[in-house]
Amino acid sequence: MPRQTSVQLTEATEQQIQWLKNEGYGTFTDITRIAIDRMYREEVNRMTLKVRQCPHCLQSFNTDLVDVDRHIENCERHIRETVDHKSRESAQRARAKAGTDK
Repeated sequence: MPRQTSVQLTEATEQQIQWLKNEGYGTFTDITRIAIDRMYREEVNRMTLKVRQCPHCLQSFNTDLVDVDRHIENCERHIRETVDHKSRESAQRARAKAGTDK
C-alpha cells in the first residue's frame, strides 16, 4: 500500500524533475519510483557480479575478499592428486591380484 513521505530536493534536482515531467515521464511520484527501481536493479546486479562459485566444490566466494581463480586452481590440483592416488591404488590392487592368481 503506497504511503506518503517527504524529501528534501536541491534546486538542481528540482530542475531535473521538471525537465522529466515536461518530457512526459510522469509525476514526481512516477519519476521517484523509476529512479529508485533503476538504482536498486543496478546495485543488485553490481553486487551479484562480486560473487563467483567454484565449479568443483560449489563453494561461493565474494570476489572482493578471495582470489577465486587461485581457489579453483587449488581445487583442480586436489582433484588431479586424488585421481592419481586412486589410479595408483587401483594399479597396485590389480598387480597384487594378478600375483595371487598365478
